[in-house]
Amino acid sequence: MSYALLLGLRTGNYTPGPVERAYLARTTTRPAYARAMEICQATKAWAERSPTL
Repeated sequence: MSYALLLGLRTGNYTPGPVERAYLARTTTRPAYARAMEICQATKAWAERSPTL
């Protein structure tokens, strides 16, 4: 679910509301999320250039 919400946010096609922002804040601070971002450097670079929460 986080992927879909973040994709919408990063492409400018979706503005998350407070509930979605809280969910994304929880899921993107998990150790597994950090590991996944370290594994895929292309996604990490794209995320760093994109809008954030």
